[in-house]
Amino acid sequence: MIRYLEAEGLIESLPKKGPIVARLTWVIAEQINNIRLLLEQEAAFSCAQRAGEADKARLRQQMQEIAQASREHNDIRRVEASRAF
Repeated sequence: MIRYLEAEGLIESLPKKGPIVARLTWVIAEQINNIRLLLEQEAAFSCAQRAGEADKARLRQQMQEIAQASREHNDIRRVEASRAF
């Protein structure tokens, strides 16, 4: 696994120190973010197609919880509601 991560440029192996997380350039970070966005959009689309009415009701409830926490400037509650979403 270490060799794979090193080949991908995600870690560097330093002599006498071992592997460390590689520093990413802005361009690489942007590429990673763009790929992640595409994957998340496809996952959300697939989930939406398969969701039943009960699933949709739970998601609506969580979205209302997130919105309410945001209006109240309650960051902890907002993060918890986002995770539950």
